[in-house]
Amino acid sequence: MLEIHHKSLQSPIKVCSFWLRDHCRCVDCYGETSQRKFNINDIPLNVEPTELTIETDTIHVNWSDCHESNYNILELNEQLNSKPTITVEKCLWSVADIIGSSFASVSFNDYLVNDNVAKEVVASLIKFGFAFIKNVPANLQSTEIAIEHLFPVQKTLFGEMWSFSDKKEHNDTAYTTIALPAHNDNTYFNDAAGLQVLHCVRRAGDGGESLLVDGFNVLKNLREQNHEAYEYLSKTFIPSEYIEEGYHFKYCAPAIVIDPLTNEPNQIRFNMNDRALFNNIPQEEMLKFYKHYKALATEIQRDENEWRFKLEPGTVCIFDNWRVLHGRTEYAGQREMVGGYVARNEFLSVARRYGFIQ
Repeated sequence: MLEIHHKSLQSPIKVCSFWLRDHCRCVDCYGETSQRKFNINDIPLNVEPTELTIETDTIHVNWSDCHESNYNILELNEQLNSKPTITVEKCLWSVADIIGSSFASVSFNDYLVNDNVAKEVVASLIKFGFAFIKNVPANLQSTEIAIEHLFPVQKTLFGEMWSFSDKKEHNDTAYTTIALPAHNDNTYFNDAAGLQVLHCVRRAGDGGESLLVDGFNVLKNLREQNHEAYEYLSKTFIPSEYIEEGYHFKYCAPAIVIDPLTNEPNQIRFNMNDRALFNNIPQEEMLKFYKHYKALATEIQRDENEWRFKLEPGTVCIFDNWRVLHGRTEYAGQREMVGGYVARNEFLSVARRYGFIQ
């Protein structure tokens, strides 16, 4: 372990020698691609400085493996001691909280021509888990333009952009007129879509209200009121699957996915319809599972958590499929939706580019 002193530092820098050698950013070690260029096995585990000098703010190191490195001492101190900066904090919400709040609801033209408006949409997706783009021509092509202004569209078995009504084109309850309880999409995928986009392009008839639920707010309430259920559902793996001709997707994961670094929920995976044959726990434990799963379902379906509204032609709704659950009421008549998915990695890449997360 090295200890580096300098007058510009409030306290010495303490750093592992191997870490410091591994983080050399000279042209031989680090390329224009922002990737390391060396084989880690080329560095001896016992590598140490043979000489270390400091000139102004630059640390010069001659290493025992005959390499030379330079480091900016202020940058090094920041790298070792700073915590990740998040400029947009999550705002957990219930229906009473969200009505009249500052979530993004922007015009299509402003969104396309003004980067600050596009940033507002991304910030809203992080803060509230959703955003709206208004005055979008009610067709699939314009909806695709709205998505691709910020993100590439993710291709799945449903295609890239997709449309659905009550015509049963896929083995999915969405292609019916019946009510869809609040759920997350793609629980049968290893990596569920990060964002989902919905646009009602044609409506005639009654019903068909959309609903959104802040899953992270639900989990906060569950943890406070029923900690046993929260803990159980963060550790019990639930299988989900999707089957139709030519496809059979299946994945097993907890309903509550915990980030190991923060110990906070990173994803909620809740879809009652897509649950597969559940035989991976003993039958003697099944009643405990159903008790806790029903507790989560009850919290999700509370009136105060289900924000209901009519998604009219011209308004595109984008929401975080890892956080926000969505659904609809039963409808009669005609209701045609178009939309698409965005991969989680693509969403987070844009959020980092805007400086909202690290």
